[in-house]
Amino acid sequence: EPKEPEPPKPTFEELKQRKLQQLKWERDRKEVEPIAYNGHTYDYDDKARDRINAAIIALDLQGEKATIEWTLADNSNITVTANDLRAVIGAVAVRSNALHVAYRTAKEKVEACKTEDELNKIVLA
Repeated sequence: EPKEPEPPKPTFEELKQRKLQQLKWERDRKEVEPIAYNGHTYDYDDKARDRINAAIIALDLQGEKATIEWTLADNSNITVTANDLRAVIGAVAVRSNALHVAYRTAKEKVEACKTEDELNKIVLA
């Protein structure tokens, strides 16, 4: 019975490109994970980001002391102000920057590595 031909082994360059895609995917996934602020964990996917931005606008229109009940990532509720929600976005920005720096560092390592073994050891740190 004829054997199916082996698929061609990827070149080292293709392996490096694949590794960069994995690192990028991991960075992007971590960017939308729940974010901790002030002892509480907030969802931060696309929907949550839209809700946070809308709530900030609504609270700003109601004045400085305005509050809203917010459902956290663990489904518990907390009363927040526009400034609390701005601080959540600030925490996200800090995390996002750190993830992008980590990706750039990992990318440089991928580009510099000479062996598959070195390549496999590179992580988003």
